[in-house]
Amino acid sequence: MLNQPHRPPSPILLIARWPALGLAGLLLLAVGCGRKESPRVPLNVLLISIDTCRADYLGCYGAAVKTPAIDALAADGVLFETAIAPVPITLPSHATMLTGTIPPFHGVHDNNDHRLGKGATTLAGLLKPRGYRTGAIVSAFVLDRQFGLDQGFDTYVDRFGATRDAPTAERVGTETSRLARDWLDGNSGRPFFLFVHFFDPHFPYAAPAPFAERHTGRHAAYGGEVSYADHCVGQVIEHLRERGLYDSTLIIVTSDHGEMLGEHGEDSHGYLLYQGALRVPLVVRLPRGASGTRVSEPVGLVDLAPTVCGVLDLPVPEEMHGYPLVDYLRGGQPKESLRLYYCESLYATRYGAAPLIGLVAGRYKYIHAPRPELYDIADDPAEARNLYAWQREQAAEYKNGLQGMLDRFARPAPIAQSIMLSEQDRERLAAIGYLGSGQAAADGALRLDQEGDDPKDVLPFHRMNVEVPLLIAQGKHAQARRICENMLVRRPGVFDTFIHLADIGAALDDLPRMENALRMALAIKPDHPQSLVRIGIAISRQERFAEAREHFSRALRVRPGYVFALDSLGVCVAEASRAAKDPALRHKGLREAAGHFEDALAADPDYAPSMRNLGAAYMDLGRSDDAILQFRNALRLVPRDADLHTHLALALEETGARSQAMAHLRKALEIRPMFTAARQHLIKLEQKGGSGE
Repeated sequence: MLNQPHRPPSPILLIARWPALGLAGLLLLAVGCGRKESPRVPLNVLLISIDTCRADYLGCYGAAVKTPAIDALAADGVLFETAIAPVPITLPSHATMLTGTIPPFHGVHDNNDHRLGKGATTLAGLLKPRGYRTGAIVSAFVLDRQFGLDQGFDTYVDRFGATRDAPTAERVGTETSRLARDWLDGNSGRPFFLFVHFFDPHFPYAAPAPFAERHTGRHAAYGGEVSYADHCVGQVIEHLRERGLYDSTLIIVTSDHGEMLGEHGEDSHGYLLYQGALRVPLVVRLPRGASGTRVSEPVGLVDLAPTVCGVLDLPVPEEMHGYPLVDYLRGGQPKESLRLYYCESLYATRYGAAPLIGLVAGRYKYIHAPRPELYDIADDPAEARNLYAWQREQAAEYKNGLQGMLDRFARPAPIAQSIMLSEQDRERLAAIGYLGSGQAAADGALRLDQEGDDPKDVLPFHRMNVEVPLLIAQGKHAQARRICENMLVRRPGVFDTFIHLADIGAALDDLPRMENALRMALAIKPDHPQSLVRIGIAISRQERFAEAREHFSRALRVRPGYVFALDSLGVCVAEASRAAKDPALRHKGLREAAGHFEDALAADPDYAPSMRNLGAAYMDLGRSDDAILQFRNALRLVPRDADLHTHLALALEETGARSQAMAHLRKALEIRPMFTAARQHLIKLEQKGGSGE
């Protein structure tokens, strides 16, 4: 029989030392108790986030393989041994990092349903009006500007290849470090704040040589990605030295979350609240500050924005929930006895299960669930021994502390704004491992008394749900379908399952199967705009144009100005018009279609599909010059689109610019050598001879 563990300290009893303040007062006190000393010179700020980086894969945190850049920075600064992410998901964790607020306040809980609201106070927004040049280099579509993190930045580099409409959804670390160095070269004439985001350790793991070969064992590929990311971080820091900026820059290196790597049954991240996913590296180097210091007390990503404010002697906004870690950076100790760190995962709510909501206080972590958990994360970092059975009273006090945080900080009307992605954007998120159907828990409704199965019991279903999109991407449609059938048996009413079946139907061009799956999905979420548009597309492609229009129109009633719906409606109207025998009806329909594409571009001027479709409509209407303009605009966004080059060639031929048309046909064949239609048309033009211009 296990020995009974020692009693953890009670956050409620410690709060009682400030009887007039209570929990909310303690939290406000924690924000205000950092020492304020003006820096000798205006400091620059460099914040580096390495996506999906576990702390224990860095040499300075005990990994066998050294990570020389971050290890050297730790030796020259302060290493926080236990830094806590609020959410094991990229977008909400970065929202906390840049606002100093927790998810129940800023309202961003996942990667696809919400954007950070325009009313948010961000670190860039605080520094820009104080004379700072502000820039961000992000490396994955999940931090695209449409999700709201661009607020306050003079420049926000979130385009991969040519733009965000390029086929890829991420960029490699050496390209990110090059862009960061270029930004520093052009913006170091006055104090700056630069946020650099590396995505490499995120799945799939594919580090280049020699980094991939440095690690051995089961998770060698992941370790190689961390080593590669360290190399890229080193390139940026070395550039600071070369430009003489190292000793005038506050440098912060951290991560948004870790990676479970099979621990507790989870392979990646986002679902469970254990340390493999929540404990992140945090290394901070303050010029003329402490060096070679290690801090064992837990801190959080929510502390980063207040810490920057404290170092720069700026007032910490009242809504920030974190604590300025300035005392640690200057070699001292904080005055407060206890800091409380909130964490959550609402992932399981999409399956009808309860949310996971947690609290880290000192060396203990409490996870609220139908089967609650309490861990001593100092003595039991693997969280192998749940103390709840022995410490029920103390766990209840931690639960009360967690409820107090929700009462204090959860907003009934969060500043986050709902967002609905286009099909292209949904595919981009799926390409980097994120499901795009959203979560069930609503903002303002996050409570500790929510009912449902324990997420730990639903983990096998979650593993299947994560596996299916990967199988679809690999073309293993039969295997993916079998798993979906198993999912339907286990939990019949889960929206995601029908979205997967629709994706399988789309991949196989099985439109009736796609349509049927989306009807089942809409029976669960009748007003889901994206599914309304997708079923409209499936129906339109079966030439039931009037019925398809009803679905597009319904989507637009649910979400006015939804670009994906406007564009799809335009395609439907155009296809129906092209099938009309009456020339007058055909012309009228094409003009209507062009109007829908124009509305889509008014809502999103950079939406390349609508540029392409508008160009095609203009061609049918005999407006070749207008078509050429749209095709050229689209090619500026997606320069390696063979179809666009071919469309432009046809439009140029109409105006007599034959040599230009042939050049674009050759470009189309360079991109897609087996493009038969382009090749045949090029041969036709070559046989005609002459430039035609």
